[in-house]
Amino acid sequence: MSMEKNRTLVQKTAPGTLQLNQLHVPDIILDDNSIVTMPNRMDIDVVSYCENNITLLNELDRICHAEKASKFHIHPDAPQFFLM
Repeated sequence: MSMEKNRTLVQKTAPGTLQLNQLHVPDIILDDNSIVTMPNRMDIDVVSYCENNITLLNELDRICHAEKASKFHIHPDAPQFFLM
């Protein structure tokens, strides 16, 4: 399955060196309901998946919109850690 390939690729590839065309991605549904098929697409029917999981997707959307946006501030004198 594509998600397993993506997971393995992300785990074995250093951050910043992963090329997006290496990942398997879902098709894109546009506002006019047309579907953009990606060359490195996942083998799933996005429309059927959305229709079958609409309750879950609506709940996730509700939870995301219920979260308050906030900014965080790092004080200029805070210690800095550099990983090499």
